[in-house]
Amino acid sequence: MPSKSPYAQEVYGGYLKTRITPAWAGHSLSDVKAVAVESWLKTMKLAPGTKAKLRSLMHAIFNHAMRWEFFSSNPISLVRQSAKRTRVPDVLAAEEIGKLLGELAAPWRTAVFVAVTTGLRVSELLALKWSDIDYAAGEIRLSRGIVRQHIGFMKSEASRKPVPLDAGLAHVLGTGSVPRFVPKLCTVFLSEIRDDRLWDALLHYPQFAKPIESGSDWYSDIFQ
Repeated sequence: MPSKSPYAQEVYGGYLKTRITPAWAGHSLSDVKAVAVESWLKTMKLAPGTKAKLRSLMHAIFNHAMRWEFFSSNPISLVRQSAKRTRVPDVLAAEEIGKLLGELAAPWRTAVFVAVTTGLRVSELLALKWSDIDYAAGEIRLSRGIVRQHIGFMKSEASRKPVPLDAGLAHVLGTGSVPRFVPKLCTVFLSEIRDDRLWDALLHYPQFAKPIESGSDWYSDIFQ
C-alpha cells in the first residue's frame, strides 16, 4: 500500500492483521464466497462503516489477484454491506457551543471555535498555517492535513476548496494581520516556536472577553 497515506497504511494493515488474515488465511481463493463473507461480517461487533471498509479491502485484494491472473472473478463484488450509521450524530446548538467554549482555555478555545464555525477536520485544523489565512480575500485556503504526526496534502480539488472567512472569524484569528515576529509558514495551533510572546499575540486577543459587532447571527448567538 505504498500509494496510501501513512495513516491509511496503518489502518489497513491493522485490518489485515487482526481481522482478515485470522479469518481467511487458511482458505484458498476459491473457498471465499460472497455469502460466507457476509456471514463473517455479521458476526463481528463493529460499526457498519468499519465492516464496509473490511469489505472494500477484501475487494481490493481480489482485484489485485485478478490483475496478476491468480483468479478470474471477484466474489466480494456480490457482498452486501451497508455503511449507514446506526445513530444520528449529535449536533450542538449555538448556545451549547458557547457553553463549551466557556470551559476551554487558549489555545484550544480558539481551535474549537474555528472548527465549529468552518467545519474543518481536526487534521486540517492542526495543519493550518498563517499563510493559509487570506484576510484581504476573506478566505482560508486548505492544502494539507496532519494525521498521526504525518503531514499529507489534500487529494481532491473539492478538499482544497477555500473556506469563507467572515468578520467574526477573522476577528477571532486576529485583527487582519499576523504579528510581525510570527513567520507566515508557522502553524496556527502547533507552532514549533515556544515563546510566550507568540501565544500572547496569537491566542490571547480580547475577542473572547466580549462580543464584537460582526453582523453575523452565529457570532452573536455563541457570545450572547
